[in-house]
Amino acid sequence: MTKKDSTKKVQKAYRSSGKPVRESSHYATPLSVWDCAAILETLTDNSSDVIFLYDMDRHLRYVTPSFKALTGYSIASLRKKHFINYFHPDDSEIMLYAWDRVFSGREYRGRFRFITKRKAAKWCSALWKPLLDIRGRQVGVIRKEEDITERKQAETALLESEEKYRTILETMEEGFYELDLRGNYTFVNNAACRQFGYEYDEFIGMNYRRIASAETARHLYEVFHQVFETGEPALLMDFEVIRKDGSVRNHLNNAVLIRDSSGQPKGFRVLARDITERKRAEAEKSKLEQQLLQAQKMESVGRLAGGVAHDYNNMLSVILGYVDLIKNNLSSDDPFFKNVLEIERAALHSKDITHKLLAFSRKEIIAPKSLNLNGLIAGTQKTLIRLIGEDLELYFHPVNNLWKIKFDRSQMEQILVNLAVNARDAMPNGGKLTIETNNIRLDEAYCRVHLGFSPGDYVQLVVSDDGAGMGKDTLAHVFEPFFTTKETGKGTGLGLATVYGIVKQNDGFINVYSEPGRGTTFKIYIRRSMEEGDVTEETEEALPASGTGTILVVEDDDMVRAMTIEMLEVIGYTTLSTGNPLEALSFFERGDTHIDLVITDVVMPKMSGKELIDRIEAIRPGVKALFMSGYTTNVIADRGVLKEGVHFIQKPFSMSDLTRKAYDAINDR
Repeated sequence: MTKKDSTKKVQKAYRSSGKPVRESSHYATPLSVWDCAAILETLTDNSSDVIFLYDMDRHLRYVTPSFKALTGYSIASLRKKHFINYFHPDDSEIMLYAWDRVFSGREYRGRFRFITKRKAAKWCSALWKPLLDIRGRQVGVIRKEEDITERKQAETALLESEEKYRTILETMEEGFYELDLRGNYTFVNNAACRQFGYEYDEFIGMNYRRIASAETARHLYEVFHQVFETGEPALLMDFEVIRKDGSVRNHLNNAVLIRDSSGQPKGFRVLARDITERKRAEAEKSKLEQQLLQAQKMESVGRLAGGVAHDYNNMLSVILGYVDLIKNNLSSDDPFFKNVLEIERAALHSKDITHKLLAFSRKEIIAPKSLNLNGLIAGTQKTLIRLIGEDLELYFHPVNNLWKIKFDRSQMEQILVNLAVNARDAMPNGGKLTIETNNIRLDEAYCRVHLGFSPGDYVQLVVSDDGAGMGKDTLAHVFEPFFTTKETGKGTGLGLATVYGIVKQNDGFINVYSEPGRGTTFKIYIRRSMEEGDVTEETEEALPASGTGTILVVEDDDMVRAMTIEMLEVIGYTTLSTGNPLEALSFFERGDTHIDLVITDVVMPKMSGKELIDRIEAIRPGVKALFMSGYTTNVIADRGVLKEGVHFIQKPFSMSDLTRKAYDAINDR
């Protein structure tokens, strides 16, 4: 509307009031307030704001037509109800206060809700002012109310959105923070405070370099610079941050650029994820995978070693058997007798190697009994002292009330000897060898991070030295057969491999801890036995000068079978033999021969030795049997533990071994 149009509208309104119109306002006759109301009515016909005029008697003199558009009520209805009835009940108290305030000459500004005819609430922004005449006297009240419902809804939505995102920020596990372009923190959430160990007030204004090492600060600067230059988000994969308490954590960060309303960079927004536990879990997983690979490798080497030892033992059985037979037919002054002894010495040395291979591969034959480990160690101390020499000091720290274990006594002695020798060789200039025992309970948590360990009660044997120690590369191979750090000819590399095999054969666990220059500690865990008491050693009965009876030898290796038959016949037995288990079975099916003992190999083609004896038992209950093998898995349960009452002879064997075993088997000893 132009100024001219506006003037005409005012003139028209003034004429309608019955007053003369003067062109010059400078000479105009003063208008009354209510004359002005008539003019206001004309000017505000099309206004969306609602304007009320009241006289000092609080009577409504005028309201703009927009009242109906806002509330749905007619203007006439205003004269029938008190104005307070059009407001939300929750706003009535403040409205009455404002009403009295403005009639006492004071302005009021505020917000309240109209209740429309359709019972909807509409928010209004109110400006209530005293209405003054030209002399400054209050003659009424003017109310101006603007519909701000949409604005209020937008504000509410914004507040709800802010509250939602604030809740997310304050409850999320990831740290969230903002920095200005100088790298000072301007906002941090609760998670960031927890991650770094600072309070919110400590954080604000602090520079990011305070929580980073020099290297990390350099990486962060490079990332922020990249984000600033490109405007693109950046990911910092893995870096270390320093908490307030000095501890170090690993973080994964996403950084984005913050711009102001004009589009200019003003800072950085960062999402920080603490990946310390994940890295620790990954490292633990990698460690377990390495343990698994090592266990699989040791298992494979063990199977190979056991197979080699088995075949090797067959050959040694023949060599040692015929050495015994030759010795029986030579006098000690025969010029060849010395040569035979050298052959025997070499064969016995080879037998010792295969014995260690079998121990490593867990195929050695054992007879475990209830054992007091403290007592055994105490009884072995003198032997160990002689073994390690005068330059080394031996200390034994037994725990009181040590639990019993079920273990082969000779194997435990072998473990102690092998570990003592290993310690001696690691301390050529002297040192201390310490042996300790403990009662240990392994729980699920410990076993989860130690592959192959099982929860339960264990007796712990700890053997420590303060020698040269070992590095990681050496530790990775320390239990492998034939691995040695000694000079050529100074060791077989089977000592620790034997210890490993013995422990595993007895369902135990072994760990080794070592660092170069800081010594080595072996920790062996042997399952607790609930059996009471130690078994006393039995004294052997003297053997008769010769054997009597008929023995059937079942062996698929021709040389071993021939050697065994010859030895038995020299001892005095009548022999039958076959390399076929089915033919051996036929001897009993025909029933035409009395057989006092069956000596059978364990592993044979077509039928195992155990199956053969089981089938013979069905024909002749109570048949006497003696099993022989380079190693066995059939007559031995639980990785080599002899079943009660089973007779076994380990290849290679001497004629005296065979004499004793055959006699014991025939006589059920």
